[in-house]
Amino acid sequence: ILPERLRVSEVVSVELLHATADDGSQLTASEHGAGGGSGGDPGSMDLSIMLNPPPVQIRRLATLSVAVQARIAAEGLRRASMKPAKAWIAKRLRIDGFPGAEIELEDLGAERLTLGLTPLLAQALENLSFRTSAGTEIEHQGWNDTQEPGWVVRQVDLALPPDGEILLDLRQELGQRRIVVTATDVPIALPDRSKAVSGVLPTSEVQGDAVEAPPAVEVVPLPAPAQPRF
Repeated sequence: ILPERLRVSEVVSVELLHATADDGSQLTASEHGAGGGSGGDPGSMDLSIMLNPPPVQIRRLATLSVAVQARIAAEGLRRASMKPAKAWIAKRLRIDGFPGAEIELEDLGAERLTLGLTPLLAQALENLSFRTSAGTEIEHQGWNDTQEPGWVVRQVDLALPPDGEILLDLRQELGQRRIVVTATDVPIALPDRSKAVSGVLPTSEVQGDAVEAPPAVEVVPLPAPAQPRF
């Protein structure tokens, strides 16, 4: 689909241009029936299209054409480092080569650190990792993002020493592209909605579900009132 040096970072939309069945009929896409994602490998992407079942059963698509709007990124990653971490507290930094990407180490606590990112940096950030001054990786316990106007606050649960290192692996976004994908002689398996009824499925009474009569009420005779004596 794309040169290997490029990667599809996100499939924004998928539009069916035309789909011609092996009998010459034209198929249409069902509502909300198309989507996709990055294929994982450079230059590839995954697409899925749900078609409305035709009135007759078909086995193949003679031609298929879809238009994909996708965000494209460079395949290679670039790395930025903040070391030692304590030297960058409360300093807002611009990332070279990534317009609009800025970061600030807002707080470096004993059990948690707080980073502030511009949305463009948050979008380009492929991986965030941490190391000791000796280069040993420090595992974090997860993070939480809070959205503010023009800013993303990321709180990371880990104990990073003041002389530790913050590593940012970045993927350079190259904007959006419209990509037309065509294919011929595509095997397809659509459900046959025109099938005739081939049998009858019987039913039987479910035992135990019948409404039971309420239990009989036991009649207890009342004692006769005592007769007055004169």
